[in-house]
Amino acid sequence: MRIGIMTFWQAKENYGQILQLYALYSFFEERGHEPYLIRYDRLQGDKEVICRRLLNKIEYLFRPQRLFRILYARMKFQKKVGGSDRGFQQFVNRYIKVTDRVYHSLVELQQYPPVADVYVCGSDQIWNQDKNSYSPAFFLDFGPDSVNRISYAASFGKKNITSNLAHKIIPLLKRFQLVTVREEEGVDICNRIGIKAYRTPDPTMIVGMDCYDKLLYKDKAYSSPYAMLYLLGHNTHVPFDEIYKWASFNSLQVRYVASDHRYDKYKKETPSINQWVQMVKNAKYIVTNSFHGTVFAILFNVPFVTLPLTGSFEAMNGRISSLLKDYGLENRLLTKGVAIKDVLEQPIDFSVVNEITNQRRKNAMSLLDSCIKI
Repeated sequence: MRIGIMTFWQAKENYGQILQLYALYSFFEERGHEPYLIRYDRLQGDKEVICRRLLNKIEYLFRPQRLFRILYARMKFQKKVGGSDRGFQQFVNRYIKVTDRVYHSLVELQQYPPVADVYVCGSDQIWNQDKNSYSPAFFLDFGPDSVNRISYAASFGKKNITSNLAHKIIPLLKRFQLVTVREEEGVDICNRIGIKAYRTPDPTMIVGMDCYDKLLYKDKAYSSPYAMLYLLGHNTHVPFDEIYKWASFNSLQVRYVASDHRYDKYKKETPSINQWVQMVKNAKYIVTNSFHGTVFAILFNVPFVTLPLTGSFEAMNGRISSLLKDYGLENRLLTKGVAIKDVLEQPIDFSVVNEITNQRRKNAMSLLDSCIKI
């Protein structure tokens, strides 16, 4: 079957965003389908997203210190690493079939809908929307009724949604043949608005490891023992001194990958996606504030600790908590007063972890196969 995938795809520094697309695409391709990415440019054409971005810019006028910090951090990052082109779009071009056209608005999607037997939206936080950034395109509000609609591991990225948003999405979700979400909170939201939803693992966890083996960037640069530090730009308390002292005591180098606007005194790297996968695989330990950083530590059986998000991003910790709860690894989310080394040096029974991953994968495959047949 021809399957059109609607998800985020324009990241330049978020490895998880592109890898979840790659995994979902690979899953369908390996099962004999003809998947492709619907290139929807939400950053340019969607009026709701533009409205949100405009409001953010206006907000900066009243919070100049915040704007200065962001611009200063970006300038320092660019100067320190000498640019940040990590080749994400080249990766998409190489591994993913895409629509010929880039859609710039919901109206364009509705007027010239992609030809498919099935539309699939997901995963990532495609449903993390509010009244200023509501985007019906990610609820598949386009195309003929004859096209089956499915969400796969879509994420709201929060515990609750407004009644206004619920009123908008209920009629759209009622058109879906199958609704699956990534977190327990997503199931709760759907239940409250009268939508039957199943919880499924992130796409990165439903493909076999051979899917990632073919991405491995075999290089001697990844052979020396190191701890990997992977931080996205969200607010997080990072005990840098503690991490680097612990690594030094254990004769480990720290390989630090960060998003562009995270600035500090520590040396960073900007690997390609292939290099990043290899870096995860070869790491002795991983410290991260990223959901997908945590996912890949689990997949590659690397001892890890996850740093919780703080401030306005704290609500996004639910997705990590749900993930860790599935594996009985709640203690890997760092809590106040606990030393990094006490978490990292606590052993993980990865034989149990892998059994859980395999079972969750089988359940997800069965659910999808029941709805999408060749």
